[in-house]
Amino acid sequence: MNRTPIKFLLKLFLLYFLGVLAYEIFIEVRPDIVLKFNSFLSESAMSALRGWVKPAKAQAIEHFNTVCEAIINHQEGIRAFFNNRSTNAHAESLNAQIKLFRASLKGVSDTKLFLYRLQKVFA
Repeated sequence: MNRTPIKFLLKLFLLYFLGVLAYEIFIEVRPDIVLKFNSFLSESAMSALRGWVKPAKAQAIEHFNTVCEAIINHQEGIRAFFNNRSTNAHAESLNAQIKLFRASLKGVSDTKLFLYRLQKVFA
């Protein structure tokens, strides 16, 4: 008897169980976090978010660990967004425009000339 479908179904069931568990952990603290971020109580919202990170890490779900690390590493940016509604979208847009401009020149051989042209176009 071929055991491959059984292994696949067991993996699928395990992933479903982990997904349900992850959803339940998130739902427990979601209203608290959303309410605090919407009312601009960023410090209490960040503490609620950190409070969510602890049980999520305790479950040892690989994907949750990745999300938890991202939250921990970027908590200042998350707080800045909810305080000022500020993002780095303008910087990313300018970076994309510079890359497009550089590509249209088919490479840069003279850096000084490139920077001069860049200044004339975007300044």
